[in-house]
Amino acid sequence: MIPWSIVCTVRLFLSILHALRFCNNFTVISSQQTYLTYNHCSTDVP
Repeated sequence: MIPWSIVCTVRLFLSILHALRFCNNFTVISSQQTYLTYNHCSTDVP
């Protein structure tokens, strides 16, 4: 079974890197995506 905690951590880390790489309008999109990913992962965690 896939360890969702690791997957979510990687996704969160990549989202933060994406936000830091594009310091403009993409930052807002990345922030929203990070929040949605965190919320989604929190729901998937048993």
